[in-house]
Amino acid sequence: MRESALRKETGERQSRHAARMTEWQEAVRGLARRAEDLAQPGLSFVRTSFYDSLKAERNQSVSGRRGTGKTHLFRSLYDEYATHFKEHRVVPVHLSGTVLRQSVKVMVSHPPAVGFVLYAEFVRELARLVCDYICREREPRLPDDALGRERRDNVRRARLVARELHQALAAGKLVYLPGADQSDETLTVTESAERIGGRSAVADPACLGWDISAGVPTIEYKELRAIVPSVIKGRLVITAVQVVALVRSVLDLLGQASLVVLFDDWSEVDGDIEIQPYLAEMLRRAFGPDSRVRMKFACVPARTRFSTFVSGDAPSRIGFEENEDIFHDIDLDSSTFTDNDLRQSLLFHALLLKEHVGSAVEWVREMDYREFERLLCSELFEGVEVFAELCRASAGVPRDFLALLRESIRAQQFSKSDSIGFRHVRFAASEFYGVKRRSLDPEGFELLVLDRIYRELVVPKRSRLFLVPERMAARSDINLLWTERLIHRLPWRYYDADALSRSQYFVIDYGCCADQPSEAAPGGELGGSRALLSEFRPGEWFTELREPVRSMSFPRLTEWAEECIAGIGRPEDSPVRPAELTLKPELFQP
Repeated sequence: MRESALRKETGERQSRHAARMTEWQEAVRGLARRAEDLAQPGLSFVRTSFYDSLKAERNQSVSGRRGTGKTHLFRSLYDEYATHFKEHRVVPVHLSGTVLRQSVKVMVSHPPAVGFVLYAEFVRELARLVCDYICREREPRLPDDALGRERRDNVRRARLVARELHQALAAGKLVYLPGADQSDETLTVTESAERIGGRSAVADPACLGWDISAGVPTIEYKELRAIVPSVIKGRLVITAVQVVALVRSVLDLLGQASLVVLFDDWSEVDGDIEIQPYLAEMLRRAFGPDSRVRMKFACVPARTRFSTFVSGDAPSRIGFEENEDIFHDIDLDSSTFTDNDLRQSLLFHALLLKEHVGSAVEWVREMDYREFERLLCSELFEGVEVFAELCRASAGVPRDFLALLRESIRAQQFSKSDSIGFRHVRFAASEFYGVKRRSLDPEGFELLVLDRIYRELVVPKRSRLFLVPERMAARSDINLLWTERLIHRLPWRYYDADALSRSQYFVIDYGCCADQPSEAAPGGELGGSRALLSEFRPGEWFTELREPVRSMSFPRLTEWAEECIAGIGRPEDSPVRPAELTLKPELFQP
Protein backbone atom coordinates (compact mmCIF):
# COMPACT_ATOMS: atom_id res chain seq x y z
CA MET A 1 0.00 0.00 0.00
CA ARG A 2 2.79 2.39 0.93
CA GLU A 3 4.60 1.73 -2.37
CA SER A 4 1.38 2.28 -4.29
CA ALA A 5 0.71 5.55 -2.48
CA LEU A 6 4.29 6.63 -3.07
CA ARG A 7 4.06 5.88 -6.78
CA LYS A 8 0.78 7.76 -6.96
CA GLU A 9 2.26 10.77 -5.15
CA THR A 10 5.33 10.69 -7.42
CA GLY A 11 3.14 10.50 -10.51
CA GLU A 12 1.03 13.44 -9.34
CA ARG A 13 4.16 15.47 -8.62
CA GLN A 14 5.56 14.70 -12.05
CA SER A 15 2.22 15.59 -13.62
CA ARG A 16 2.14 18.93 -11.80
CA HIS A 17 5.73 19.62 -12.84
CA ALA A 18 4.97 18.79 -16.48
CA ALA A 19 1.89 21.03 -16.42
CA ARG A 20 3.90 23.84 -14.90
CA MET A 21 6.65 23.50 -17.49
CA THR A 22 4.09 23.53 -20.27
CA GLU A 23 2.56 26.71 -18.86
CA TRP A 24 6.03 28.26 -18.59
CA GLN A 25 6.90 27.43 -22.20
CA GLU A 26 3.57 28.72 -23.50
CA ALA A 27 4.03 31.95 -21.53
CA VAL A 28 7.52 32.51 -22.99
CA ARG A 29 6.28 31.88 -26.53
CA GLY A 30 3.42 34.30 -25.93
CA LEU A 31 5.57 37.17 -24.64
CA ALA A 32 5.20 40.42 -26.53
CA ARG A 33 7.82 40.81 -29.25
CA ARG A 34 7.99 44.59 -28.82
CA ALA A 35 7.42 46.97 -25.92
CA GLU A 36 4.70 48.70 -27.99
CA ASP A 37 2.60 45.53 -27.61
CA LEU A 38 2.70 45.47 -23.79
CA ALA A 39 -0.64 46.25 -22.18
CA GLN A 40 1.00 47.10 -18.83
CA PRO A 41 4.68 47.90 -19.45
CA GLY A 42 5.38 48.63 -15.79
CA LEU A 43 4.68 45.01 -14.77
CA SER A 44 7.59 43.62 -16.79
CA PHE A 45 10.01 46.54 -16.50
CA VAL A 46 13.37 46.00 -14.78
CA ARG A 47 14.29 49.23 -13.12
CA THR A 48 17.94 50.31 -13.42
CA SER A 49 19.75 53.60 -12.81
CA PHE A 50 18.72 54.70 -16.32
CA TYR A 51 15.14 55.09 -15.12
CA ASP A 52 15.99 57.69 -12.48
CA SER A 53 18.39 59.48 -14.83
CA LEU A 54 15.53 60.03 -17.27
CA LYS A 55 13.66 62.10 -14.66
CA ALA A 56 16.24 64.89 -14.79
CA GLU A 57 14.73 68.34 -15.38
CA ARG A 58 16.38 68.98 -18.72
CA ASN A 59 16.17 67.94 -22.36
CA GLN A 60 17.73 64.50 -22.80
CA SER A 61 18.48 61.92 -25.45
CA VAL A 62 18.34 58.17 -24.84
CA SER A 63 20.39 56.19 -27.34
CA GLY A 64 20.35 52.49 -28.02
CA ARG A 65 20.07 49.99 -30.82
CA ARG A 66 16.78 48.25 -31.53
CA GLY A 67 15.70 46.01 -28.70
CA THR A 68 17.75 47.67 -25.94
CA GLY A 69 14.61 48.90 -24.14
CA LYS A 70 14.11 52.54 -25.18
CA THR A 71 10.35 52.24 -25.72
CA HIS A 72 9.87 50.12 -22.59
CA LEU A 73 11.76 52.75 -20.58
CA PHE A 74 9.62 55.58 -21.99
CA ARG A 75 6.33 53.76 -21.52
CA SER A 76 7.16 52.81 -17.94
CA LEU A 77 8.06 56.40 -17.05
CA TYR A 78 4.88 57.59 -18.77
CA ASP A 79 2.81 55.25 -16.61
CA GLU A 80 4.47 56.50 -13.42
CA TYR A 81 3.84 60.14 -14.30
CA ALA A 82 0.29 59.41 -15.45
CA THR A 83 -0.73 57.50 -12.34
CA HIS A 84 1.05 59.74 -9.80
CA PHE A 85 0.20 63.23 -11.00
CA LYS A 86 -0.20 64.61 -7.48
CA GLU A 87 3.35 63.51 -6.59
CA HIS A 88 5.17 64.60 -9.77
CA ARG A 89 2.84 67.30 -11.18
CA VAL A 90 3.82 66.25 -14.69
CA VAL A 91 1.64 65.96 -17.79
CA PRO A 92 3.31 63.21 -19.83
CA VAL A 93 3.06 62.86 -23.61
CA HIS A 94 4.42 59.80 -25.43
CA LEU A 95 4.57 60.02 -29.22
CA SER A 96 6.40 58.10 -31.93
CA GLY A 97 8.52 59.48 -34.75
CA THR A 98 7.42 56.54 -36.89
CA VAL A 99 3.74 57.38 -36.38
CA LEU A 100 4.50 61.06 -36.98
CA ARG A 101 6.14 60.29 -40.32
CA GLN A 102 3.30 58.02 -41.41
CA SER A 103 0.67 60.63 -40.47
CA VAL A 104 1.79 63.22 -43.01
CA LYS A 105 2.04 63.26 -46.75
CA VAL A 106 5.14 65.28 -47.52
CA MET A 107 4.96 66.88 -50.96
CA VAL A 108 8.20 68.83 -50.63
CA SER A 109 11.86 67.78 -50.62
CA HIS A 110 13.83 70.67 -49.09
CA PRO A 111 14.93 69.70 -45.55
CA PRO A 112 13.64 72.96 -43.99
CA ALA A 113 10.22 72.48 -45.62
CA VAL A 114 10.00 68.80 -44.60
CA GLY A 115 11.00 69.72 -41.05
CA PHE A 116 8.29 72.39 -41.11
CA VAL A 117 5.60 69.88 -42.12
CA LEU A 118 6.74 67.39 -39.48
CA TYR A 119 6.66 70.12 -36.85
CA ALA A 120 3.09 70.95 -37.84
CA GLU A 121 2.07 67.33 -37.32
CA PHE A 122 3.96 67.27 -34.03
CA VAL A 123 1.97 70.26 -32.75
CA ARG A 124 -1.30 68.66 -33.85
CA GLU A 125 -0.35 65.37 -32.18
CA LEU A 126 0.77 67.17 -29.02
CA ALA A 127 -2.64 68.84 -28.71
CA ARG A 128 -4.38 65.49 -29.16
CA LEU A 129 -2.26 63.68 -26.59
CA VAL A 130 -2.55 66.45 -23.97
CA CYS A 131 -6.31 66.35 -24.47
CA ASP A 132 -6.36 62.57 -24.23
CA TYR A 133 -4.44 62.61 -20.96
CA ILE A 134 -6.47 65.34 -19.27
CA CYS A 135 -9.90 64.30 -20.53
CA ARG A 136 -9.52 60.53 -20.22
CA GLU A 137 -12.65 59.15 -18.59
CA ARG A 138 -11.98 55.41 -18.41
CA GLU A 139 -9.43 55.99 -15.63
CA PRO A 140 -9.34 59.53 -14.26
CA ARG A 141 -5.73 60.55 -13.62
CA LEU A 142 -6.42 63.92 -11.94
CA PRO A 143 -7.90 63.63 -8.42
CA ASP A 144 -10.76 66.15 -8.72
CA ASP A 145 -12.46 65.02 -5.51
CA ALA A 146 -9.35 65.63 -3.46
CA LEU A 147 -9.06 69.25 -4.65
CA GLY A 148 -10.68 72.40 -3.38
CA ARG A 149 -13.44 74.15 -5.33
CA GLU A 150 -11.11 76.60 -7.09
CA ARG A 151 -8.73 73.85 -8.11
CA ARG A 152 -11.61 71.68 -9.36
CA ASP A 153 -12.75 74.58 -11.52
CA ASN A 154 -9.23 74.99 -12.89
CA VAL A 155 -9.08 71.31 -13.80
CA ARG A 156 -12.41 71.60 -15.64
CA ARG A 157 -11.14 74.66 -17.48
CA ALA A 158 -7.92 72.86 -18.38
CA ARG A 159 -9.98 70.01 -19.85
CA LEU A 160 -12.09 72.46 -21.84
CA VAL A 161 -9.05 74.29 -23.24
CA ALA A 162 -7.32 71.02 -24.16
CA ARG A 163 -10.45 69.55 -25.78
CA GLU A 164 -11.25 72.62 -27.87
CA LEU A 165 -7.63 73.06 -28.91
CA HIS A 166 -7.50 69.45 -30.11
CA GLN A 167 -10.79 69.84 -32.00
CA ALA A 168 -9.62 73.05 -33.66
CA LEU A 169 -6.36 71.56 -34.93
CA ALA A 170 -8.00 68.29 -35.99
CA ALA A 171 -10.57 70.14 -38.11
CA GLY A 172 -8.31 72.95 -39.31
CA LYS A 173 -6.41 73.23 -42.58
CA LEU A 174 -2.66 73.67 -42.29
CA VAL A 175 -1.43 76.96 -43.78
CA TYR A 176 1.84 78.83 -44.09
CA LEU A 177 2.00 82.50 -43.06
CA PRO A 178 5.01 84.20 -44.66
CA GLY A 179 4.75 87.20 -42.35
CA ALA A 180 3.28 85.36 -39.36
CA ASP A 181 -0.03 86.82 -38.14
CA GLN A 182 0.85 90.34 -39.34
CA SER A 183 0.49 89.25 -42.97
CA ASP A 184 -2.71 89.11 -44.96
CA GLU A 185 -1.35 86.30 -47.15
CA THR A 186 -1.71 82.56 -46.50
CA LEU A 187 -0.31 79.66 -48.47
CA THR A 188 -0.53 75.91 -48.15
CA VAL A 189 2.68 74.23 -47.02
CA THR A 190 3.21 72.73 -50.48
CA GLU A 191 2.80 76.17 -52.09
CA SER A 192 5.26 77.62 -49.61
CA ALA A 193 8.09 75.18 -50.34
CA GLU A 194 9.88 77.67 -52.57
CA ARG A 195 9.34 80.44 -50.05
CA ILE A 196 11.03 78.39 -47.32
CA GLY A 197 13.98 77.92 -49.66
CA GLY A 198 16.87 75.49 -49.83
CA ARG A 199 19.19 73.97 -47.24
CA SER A 200 20.35 77.32 -45.88
CA ALA A 201 16.87 78.50 -44.87
CA VAL A 202 15.31 77.77 -41.49
CA ALA A 203 11.54 77.86 -41.16
CA ASP A 204 10.05 79.87 -38.31
CA PRO A 205 7.41 78.21 -36.08
CA ALA A 206 5.58 81.54 -36.02
CA CYS A 207 4.79 81.05 -39.73
CA LEU A 208 2.68 77.98 -39.07
CA GLY A 209 -1.08 78.13 -38.63
CA TRP A 210 -4.40 76.32 -39.00
CA ASP A 211 -7.36 77.76 -40.86
CA ILE A 212 -10.30 76.91 -38.59
CA SER A 213 -12.98 78.90 -40.41
CA ALA A 214 -15.16 75.80 -40.67
CA GLY A 215 -16.37 74.60 -37.31
CA VAL A 216 -14.73 76.84 -34.71
CA PRO A 217 -15.21 75.46 -31.19
CA THR A 218 -17.28 77.51 -28.78
CA ILE A 219 -15.13 79.93 -26.80
CA GLU A 220 -16.50 80.04 -23.27
CA TYR A 221 -13.61 80.74 -20.94
CA LYS A 222 -11.12 83.59 -20.65
CA GLU A 223 -8.19 81.24 -21.26
CA LEU A 224 -9.31 80.85 -24.87
CA ARG A 225 -10.62 84.41 -25.27
CA ALA A 226 -7.21 85.76 -24.26
CA ILE A 227 -5.69 84.23 -27.38
CA VAL A 228 -8.30 84.89 -30.04
CA PRO A 229 -7.46 83.26 -33.39
CA SER A 230 -6.13 85.71 -35.97
CA VAL A 231 -8.41 86.92 -38.78
CA ILE A 232 -6.52 86.82 -42.09
CA LYS A 233 -8.39 87.60 -45.29
CA GLY A 234 -11.64 86.86 -43.52
CA ARG A 235 -10.45 83.46 -42.30
CA LEU A 236 -9.85 82.46 -38.71
CA VAL A 237 -6.32 81.19 -38.25
CA ILE A 238 -4.80 79.88 -35.03
CA THR A 239 -1.01 80.02 -35.10
CA ALA A 240 1.49 77.54 -33.71
CA VAL A 241 2.67 80.21 -31.27
CA GLN A 242 -0.87 80.47 -29.94
CA VAL A 243 -1.06 76.67 -29.64
CA VAL A 244 2.05 76.65 -27.45
CA ALA A 245 0.59 79.46 -25.33
CA LEU A 246 -2.62 77.47 -24.86
CA VAL A 247 -0.65 74.39 -23.79
CA ARG A 248 1.16 76.55 -21.23
CA SER A 249 -2.17 77.87 -19.96
CA VAL A 250 -3.31 74.26 -19.45
CA LEU A 251 -0.20 73.63 -17.35
CA ASP A 252 -0.93 76.78 -15.32
CA LEU A 253 -4.48 75.65 -14.64
CA LEU A 254 -3.18 72.34 -13.33
CA GLY A 255 -1.17 74.10 -10.65
CA GLN A 256 1.98 75.11 -12.52
CA ALA A 257 2.48 71.57 -13.82
CA SER A 258 5.28 70.54 -16.16
CA LEU A 259 5.06 68.90 -19.58
CA VAL A 260 7.35 65.97 -20.38
CA VAL A 261 7.40 64.97 -24.06
CA LEU A 262 8.67 61.42 -24.52
CA PHE A 263 9.57 61.49 -28.23
CA ASP A 264 10.13 57.85 -29.17
CA ASP A 265 11.70 56.73 -32.46
CA TRP A 266 13.22 60.15 -33.12
CA SER A 267 15.57 58.56 -35.67
CA GLU A 268 12.55 57.44 -37.72
CA VAL A 269 10.87 60.83 -38.25
CA ASP A 270 12.17 60.81 -41.81
CA GLY A 271 14.39 58.64 -43.98
CA ASP A 272 16.77 61.57 -44.51
CA ILE A 273 18.91 62.27 -41.45
CA GLU A 274 19.38 65.84 -42.70
CA ILE A 275 15.75 66.58 -41.79
CA GLN A 276 16.19 66.05 -38.07
CA PRO A 277 18.12 69.26 -37.19
CA TYR A 278 15.45 71.42 -38.85
CA LEU A 279 12.69 69.79 -36.83
CA ALA A 280 14.86 70.05 -33.71
CA GLU A 281 15.43 73.76 -34.37
CA MET A 282 11.68 74.43 -34.50
CA LEU A 283 11.14 72.48 -31.28
CA ARG A 284 13.94 74.41 -29.62
CA ARG A 285 12.49 77.75 -30.68
CA ALA A 286 8.97 76.82 -29.60
CA PHE A 287 9.68 75.17 -26.25
CA GLY A 288 13.30 75.88 -25.37
CA PRO A 289 12.72 79.01 -23.26
CA ASP A 290 10.13 77.24 -21.06
CA SER A 291 11.82 75.31 -18.24
CA ARG A 292 8.52 73.54 -17.52
CA VAL A 293 8.63 71.75 -20.90
CA ARG A 294 11.18 68.95 -21.09
CA MET A 295 11.89 66.95 -24.24
CA LYS A 296 13.16 63.37 -24.04
CA PHE A 297 14.26 61.70 -27.28
CA ALA A 298 14.79 57.97 -27.88
CA CYS A 299 17.11 57.50 -30.83
CA VAL A 300 19.29 54.99 -32.64
CA PRO A 301 23.00 55.92 -32.77
CA ALA A 302 24.46 56.64 -36.21
CA ARG A 303 20.93 57.48 -37.40
CA THR A 304 20.51 60.59 -35.29
CA ARG A 305 21.46 64.22 -35.75
CA PHE A 306 20.14 66.92 -33.45
CA SER A 307 22.09 69.85 -34.91
CA THR A 308 23.89 70.96 -38.03
CA PHE A 309 25.56 74.03 -39.53
CA VAL A 310 23.71 76.00 -42.18
CA SER A 311 25.46 78.14 -44.75
CA GLY A 312 24.70 81.70 -45.67
CA ASP A 313 26.12 85.12 -44.98
CA ALA A 314 26.87 84.04 -41.41
CA PRO A 315 27.10 80.26 -40.98
CA SER A 316 25.46 79.15 -37.76
CA ARG A 317 24.38 76.01 -35.94
CA ILE A 318 20.72 75.06 -35.73
CA GLY A 319 18.94 72.43 -33.65
CA PHE A 320 19.70 71.12 -30.17
CA GLU A 321 23.36 71.63 -29.30
CA GLU A 322 24.72 68.83 -27.10
CA ASN A 323 25.54 69.75 -23.49
CA GLU A 324 23.77 73.06 -23.93
CA ASP A 325 20.25 72.45 -25.28
CA ILE A 326 20.22 68.67 -24.85
CA PHE A 327 22.18 66.17 -22.77
CA HIS A 328 23.11 62.65 -23.82
CA ASP A 329 22.65 61.10 -20.38
CA ILE A 330 21.60 57.54 -21.20
CA ASP A 331 23.33 55.03 -23.47
CA LEU A 332 21.53 51.68 -23.32
CA ASP A 333 24.27 50.09 -25.42
CA SER A 334 26.75 50.63 -22.58
CA SER A 335 25.40 47.44 -20.97
CA THR A 336 26.83 45.10 -23.61
CA PHE A 337 27.56 41.72 -22.01
CA THR A 338 31.14 40.99 -21.00
CA ASP A 339 32.59 38.38 -18.66
CA ASN A 340 33.72 41.07 -16.23
CA ASP A 341 30.10 42.18 -15.86
CA LEU A 342 28.95 38.61 -15.33
CA ARG A 343 27.40 39.10 -11.88
CA GLN A 344 25.42 42.20 -12.80
CA SER A 345 24.38 40.65 -16.10
CA LEU A 346 23.10 37.42 -14.57
CA LEU A 347 21.08 39.29 -11.94
CA PHE A 348 19.61 41.63 -14.53
CA HIS A 349 18.58 38.87 -16.93
CA ALA A 350 17.20 36.65 -14.16
CA LEU A 351 15.03 39.53 -12.98
CA LEU A 352 14.09 40.38 -16.56
CA LEU A 353 12.87 36.82 -17.08
CA LYS A 354 10.94 36.73 -13.81
CA GLU A 355 9.22 40.05 -14.48
CA HIS A 356 8.25 39.25 -18.06
CA VAL A 357 6.95 35.73 -17.46
CA GLY A 358 5.51 36.72 -14.08
CA SER A 359 3.32 39.32 -15.78
CA ALA A 360 1.53 36.41 -17.50
CA VAL A 361 1.92 33.48 -15.04
CA GLU A 362 0.66 33.91 -11.49
CA TRP A 363 2.81 31.25 -9.82
CA VAL A 364 5.97 32.80 -11.28
CA ARG A 365 4.88 36.26 -10.13
CA GLU A 366 4.27 35.02 -6.57
CA MET A 367 7.66 33.29 -6.26
CA ASP A 368 10.32 35.01 -4.19
CA TYR A 369 13.72 35.50 -5.82
CA ARG A 370 15.41 32.46 -4.29
CA GLU A 371 12.56 30.16 -5.33
CA PHE A 372 12.78 31.53 -8.85
CA GLU A 373 16.55 31.03 -8.85
CA ARG A 374 16.11 27.36 -7.92
CA LEU A 375 13.56 26.97 -10.72
CA LEU A 376 15.91 28.70 -13.16
CA CYS A 377 19.05 26.72 -12.34
CA SER A 378 17.56 23.29 -11.57
CA GLU A 379 14.52 22.90 -13.80
CA LEU A 380 14.43 25.40 -16.65
CA PHE A 381 18.14 25.18 -17.54
CA GLU A 382 20.64 22.36 -17.12
CA GLY A 383 22.72 24.59 -14.86
CA VAL A 384 23.81 28.14 -14.07
CA GLU A 385 26.41 28.02 -16.83
CA VAL A 386 23.73 27.37 -19.47
CA PHE A 387 21.73 30.39 -18.32
CA ALA A 388 24.96 32.44 -18.38
CA GLU A 389 25.55 31.25 -21.95
CA LEU A 390 22.12 32.55 -22.95
CA CYS A 391 22.96 35.92 -21.38
CA ARG A 392 26.29 35.96 -23.24
CA ALA A 393 24.59 35.12 -26.54
CA SER A 394 22.17 38.06 -26.17
CA ALA A 395 25.02 40.60 -25.81
CA GLY A 396 22.96 42.44 -23.19
CA VAL A 397 20.07 43.28 -25.58
CA PRO A 398 16.81 42.44 -23.73
CA ARG A 399 14.75 41.80 -26.86
CA ASP A 400 17.41 39.46 -28.23
CA PHE A 401 17.57 37.65 -24.88
CA LEU A 402 13.84 36.87 -25.01
CA ALA A 403 14.01 35.92 -28.69
CA LEU A 404 16.89 33.51 -28.01
CA LEU A 405 14.99 32.04 -25.07
CA ARG A 406 11.96 31.35 -27.27
CA GLU A 407 14.16 29.70 -29.89
CA SER A 408 16.01 27.68 -27.22
CA ILE A 409 12.70 26.35 -25.87
CA ARG A 410 11.68 25.36 -29.37
CA ALA A 411 14.96 23.45 -29.79
CA GLN A 412 14.50 21.86 -26.36
CA GLN A 413 11.01 20.64 -27.23
CA PHE A 414 12.17 19.29 -30.59
CA SER A 415 14.91 17.25 -28.90
CA LYS A 416 12.44 16.16 -26.16
CA SER A 417 14.82 17.29 -23.40
CA ASP A 418 13.71 18.09 -19.87
CA SER A 419 15.51 21.43 -19.74
CA ILE A 420 17.53 23.85 -21.86
CA GLY A 421 21.16 22.86 -22.48
CA PHE A 422 24.17 24.33 -24.27
CA ARG A 423 23.20 22.72 -27.57
CA HIS A 424 19.81 24.43 -27.51
CA VAL A 425 21.26 27.87 -26.75
CA ARG A 426 23.87 27.51 -29.50
CA PHE A 427 21.30 26.34 -32.03
CA ALA A 428 19.08 29.31 -31.13
CA ALA A 429 21.99 31.75 -31.39
CA SER A 430 23.06 30.37 -34.76
CA GLU A 431 19.52 30.63 -36.14
CA PHE A 432 19.02 34.15 -34.79
CA TYR A 433 22.36 35.26 -36.20
CA GLY A 434 21.16 34.09 -39.63
CA VAL A 435 18.02 36.17 -39.25
CA LYS A 436 20.09 39.28 -38.48
CA ARG A 437 22.40 38.61 -41.44
CA ARG A 438 19.42 38.38 -43.77
CA SER A 439 18.40 41.90 -42.79
CA LEU A 440 21.37 43.19 -44.82
CA ASP A 441 21.95 43.16 -48.54
CA PRO A 442 23.52 39.75 -49.31
CA GLU A 443 25.64 41.39 -52.00
CA GLY A 444 26.49 44.39 -49.83
CA PHE A 445 29.98 45.36 -48.70
CA GLU A 446 28.98 45.18 -45.00
CA LEU A 447 28.66 41.39 -44.99
CA LEU A 448 31.93 41.11 -46.88
CA VAL A 449 33.65 43.09 -44.10
CA LEU A 450 31.98 40.91 -41.46
CA ASP A 451 33.15 37.71 -43.15
CA ARG A 452 36.69 39.09 -43.42
CA ILE A 453 36.72 39.90 -39.69
CA TYR A 454 35.63 36.35 -38.99
CA ARG A 455 38.17 34.71 -41.30
CA GLU A 456 41.15 36.99 -40.59
CA LEU A 457 40.79 37.55 -36.82
CA VAL A 458 38.18 35.44 -35.08
CA VAL A 459 39.12 32.02 -36.46
CA PRO A 460 42.93 32.25 -36.41
CA LYS A 461 43.12 34.08 -33.05
CA ARG A 462 40.35 32.05 -31.38
CA SER A 463 38.86 35.22 -29.90
CA ARG A 464 35.56 36.94 -30.53
CA LEU A 465 37.15 40.25 -29.56
CA PHE A 466 38.68 42.56 -32.14
CA LEU A 467 39.84 46.15 -32.30
CA VAL A 468 38.84 48.83 -34.80
CA PRO A 469 41.18 51.83 -35.11
CA GLU A 470 39.44 55.03 -34.06
CA ARG A 471 39.68 56.50 -37.56
CA MET A 472 37.77 53.49 -38.95
CA ALA A 473 35.17 53.10 -36.17
CA ALA A 474 32.90 55.71 -37.76
CA ARG A 475 32.77 53.94 -41.14
CA SER A 476 29.24 53.34 -42.44
CA ASP A 477 29.81 49.59 -42.85
CA ILE A 478 31.05 49.17 -39.26
CA ASN A 479 28.17 51.29 -37.97
CA LEU A 480 25.60 49.27 -39.90
CA LEU A 481 26.98 45.96 -38.63
CA TRP A 482 26.84 47.35 -35.10
CA THR A 483 23.36 48.83 -35.48
CA GLU A 484 22.03 45.49 -36.76
CA ARG A 485 23.70 43.73 -33.79
CA LEU A 486 26.06 41.56 -35.84
CA ILE A 487 28.96 43.05 -33.92
CA HIS A 488 28.84 44.74 -30.51
CA ARG A 489 30.81 47.75 -29.31
CA LEU A 490 32.35 47.42 -25.85
CA PRO A 491 32.69 50.45 -23.55
CA TRP A 492 36.51 50.43 -23.69
CA ARG A 493 39.34 51.62 -25.89
CA TYR A 494 42.89 50.42 -26.32
CA TYR A 495 45.77 52.90 -26.50
CA ASP A 496 48.87 51.83 -28.39
CA ALA A 497 51.71 53.81 -26.83
CA ASP A 498 54.13 52.89 -29.62
CA ALA A 499 51.87 53.96 -32.49
CA LEU A 500 50.24 56.78 -30.48
CA SER A 501 46.82 55.60 -31.64
CA ARG A 502 43.54 54.50 -30.08
CA SER A 503 41.27 51.63 -31.05
CA GLN A 504 37.73 50.69 -30.06
CA TYR A 505 36.97 47.22 -28.69
CA PHE A 506 34.26 45.23 -30.45
CA VAL A 507 33.06 41.64 -30.12
CA ILE A 508 31.56 39.62 -32.95
CA ASP A 509 28.07 38.28 -32.33
CA TYR A 510 27.96 35.02 -30.40
CA GLY A 511 25.76 33.39 -33.05
CA CYS A 512 28.53 33.74 -35.62
CA CYS A 513 30.70 31.34 -33.59
CA ALA A 514 28.00 29.20 -31.96
CA ASP A 515 28.86 26.13 -34.03
CA GLN A 516 32.64 26.43 -33.51
CA PRO A 517 34.31 23.73 -31.34
CA SER A 518 36.12 25.12 -28.33
CA GLU A 519 38.38 23.90 -25.56
CA ALA A 520 37.75 26.95 -23.44
CA ALA A 521 36.14 27.56 -20.07
CA PRO A 522 32.50 27.01 -18.99
CA GLY A 523 29.98 27.33 -21.76
CA GLY A 524 32.47 26.84 -24.56
CA GLU A 525 33.39 30.51 -24.88
CA LEU A 526 36.05 31.00 -27.54
CA GLY A 527 39.50 31.19 -25.99
CA GLY A 528 41.37 34.45 -25.56
CA SER A 529 38.53 36.83 -24.77
CA ARG A 530 38.37 36.05 -21.05
CA ALA A 531 42.06 36.64 -20.45
CA LEU A 532 42.18 39.75 -22.59
CA LEU A 533 39.29 41.42 -20.78
CA SER A 534 40.97 40.95 -17.41
CA GLU A 535 42.92 44.16 -17.94
CA PHE A 536 39.70 46.05 -17.26
CA ARG A 537 37.98 46.53 -13.93
CA PRO A 538 34.63 44.80 -13.54
CA GLY A 539 31.96 47.17 -14.77
CA GLU A 540 28.75 48.31 -13.13
CA TRP A 541 26.63 48.78 -16.22
CA PHE A 542 23.52 47.06 -14.78
CA THR A 543 23.55 49.05 -11.55
CA GLU A 544 20.86 49.75 -8.99
CA LEU A 545 18.43 46.95 -9.68
CA ARG A 546 14.96 47.35 -8.27
CA GLU A 547 14.70 47.00 -4.48
CA PRO A 548 15.03 44.60 -2.75
CA VAL A 549 16.94 42.78 -5.51
CA ARG A 550 20.61 42.62 -4.60
CA SER A 551 23.31 39.98 -4.86
CA MET A 552 21.96 37.94 -1.97
CA SER A 553 18.55 37.70 -3.61
CA PHE A 554 20.11 35.39 -6.22
CA PRO A 555 22.93 33.80 -4.15
CA ARG A 556 23.67 30.88 -6.47
CA LEU A 557 23.99 33.08 -9.55
CA THR A 558 26.13 35.56 -7.63
CA GLU A 559 28.50 32.93 -6.26
CA TRP A 560 28.97 31.26 -9.64
CA ALA A 561 29.62 34.58 -11.36
CA GLU A 562 32.18 35.71 -8.80
CA GLU A 563 34.04 32.40 -9.10
CA CYS A 564 34.21 32.86 -12.86
CA ILE A 565 35.44 36.44 -12.56
CA ALA A 566 38.10 35.37 -10.07
CA GLY A 567 39.25 32.71 -12.53
CA ILE A 568 39.87 35.12 -15.39
CA GLY A 569 43.56 35.08 -16.20
CA ARG A 570 45.90 38.05 -16.07
CA PRO A 571 46.58 40.03 -19.27
CA GLU A 572 50.11 38.66 -19.49
CA ASP A 573 48.71 35.11 -19.46
CA SER A 574 46.77 35.72 -22.66
CA PRO A 575 48.24 34.16 -25.80
CA VAL A 576 46.66 36.95 -27.85
CA ARG A 577 47.88 40.55 -27.74
CA PRO A 578 45.65 43.52 -28.64
CA ALA A 579 47.80 44.48 -31.63
CA GLU A 580 47.09 41.06 -33.15
CA LEU A 581 43.33 41.72 -33.00
CA THR A 582 43.36 45.08 -34.76
CA LEU A 583 41.59 45.44 -38.09
CA LYS A 584 43.94 46.29 -40.91
CA PRO A 585 42.95 48.87 -43.58
CA GLU A 586 43.26 46.24 -46.32
CA LEU A 587 40.26 44.38 -44.87
CA PHE A 588 38.12 47.27 -46.12
CA GLN A 589 39.39 47.08 -49.67
CA PRO A 590 36.71 46.10 -52.25
